[in-house]
Amino acid sequence: MTTNETTTPIGADITIQDFDSVVKIIDTGEGMSAEFIETRLFKPFDTTKGNAGMGIGAYDAKNYIEEMDGIITVESEIDQGTVFTLSIPVTD
Repeated sequence: MTTNETTTPIGADITIQDFDSVVKIIDTGEGMSAEFIETRLFKPFDTTKGNAGMGIGAYDAKNYIEEMDGIITVESEIDQGTVFTLSIPVTD
């Protein structure tokens, strides 16, 4: 487990389920609303960080996972934290 600049604990869980590698990235930070996840999280150039970010990180991650025929899902609750789940097919 590591921490970011605001000392929010971040964990990871990596498993193989059926024919997918499944990576869960888990934090106990401030969380995100369902509306934010649906309308802004994966929208390019939409940032909540002012001049500190360009708003392309989540967008790029989602596109990269989907290019590998994978899926990225997000579960989050305000004041509880967030879980990003990446499911990527295992190939030979």
